[in-house]
Amino acid sequence: MGRVDSELAAGDLTSDAKRKFYPYMFLMAGLWIFLVAANSSGRQDVEEARRSFLKKMPVREGSIALDKLMSFPADDETELLWNPSSISAGSAGEIYVVDQAGHCVRVYDGNGNGLRTIGRKGQGPGELLNPGKAVRDGDKIVVLDRGNSRVVAFDISGRYLSSFKLLKYYRDMAAYRGSIYLTSMGQGDGKLVDVLDEQGRLLTSFGERRFDDPQLNWCKIAVAREGEVYLGFEHMPWVRRYGAEGRVLNEFRFDHPMGNIQEDLNKKSTAKRGRGPSSAAVIISAIVAADDGVYIFHAYPRADIRFFDPTGKPKEAYWYEEPSTSFWDMAVSVSDKNKRFFLLDMRSGTIVVLGRH
Repeated sequence: MGRVDSELAAGDLTSDAKRKFYPYMFLMAGLWIFLVAANSSGRQDVEEARRSFLKKMPVREGSIALDKLMSFPADDETELLWNPSSISAGSAGEIYVVDQAGHCVRVYDGNGNGLRTIGRKGQGPGELLNPGKAVRDGDKIVVLDRGNSRVVAFDISGRYLSSFKLLKYYRDMAAYRGSIYLTSMGQGDGKLVDVLDEQGRLLTSFGERRFDDPQLNWCKIAVAREGEVYLGFEHMPWVRRYGAEGRVLNEFRFDHPMGNIQEDLNKKSTAKRGRGPSSAAVIISAIVAADDGVYIFHAYPRADIRFFDPTGKPKEAYWYEEPSTSFWDMAVSVSDKNKRFFLLDMRSGTIVVLGRH
């Protein structure tokens, strides 16, 4: 430890030490100001670009404007979301939010009241590490525990039940009547979906790649009541529907003005992959199955939610616009009285609830 460091540690700066320390202090303060300004400038540029796209892309005719009903958790709550990464709705209207940095699943009622926390950081029974998805299947909560390469099951009270190891990395997960549906990374000659039983045994695999580049085959997955499976290609505006046995029933294109632009950019970006790193924009942020169709969520430049019947015919369209948000995932809760959309805002770490007043 040098002289200045030792005097700093002792809390007693001599005049000579102060002369040596002050330039360092001013340099760090200047760097901090620069970083804050750069971050602020970057966010301002992003917001200006978003507003420009909004002007060029008016709301789809016939779309229903959604109101912001509430958001949760509140800033003064003790259990905040550190890094929410996915959201889903249960059959009773409860909401499951995966807090990746908190290594747990937060459970809320439909009004945003915290009910319980499932799991904690670790590698033991009932512990989680960077979980990726949580869904309800009957009387169980099934969690994709990515950090521990396994699937973990809890009862609805949060009590640990069982787990099994995974032999490869999966993107997304759904569960239906004891079967676990997992989407692959779209590489090689493998199928897009593996179906495992509750002990982790492979039941079947299905789904052919649609595109040459592996990233363009990354999929979101949703399972309807009769076991029909919907795959939404994250980086391309396509949805594919399978029967319960894994046979393709049909596929349709999710036509969206911004999605069309992103599709072209993604094709060009992945075509250059051999000449350096590339990334692809997310077109389908979430896919949610319903009894009579499927919801598709596109998050940019405004929140745009479309509902299609099983054949791909557009039935309903909703929109919501708010600046400085970064929506990533969506859950839908439907009751006899109303329909609510729960959007996960990664920037603020909150859940924004949309509906009609």
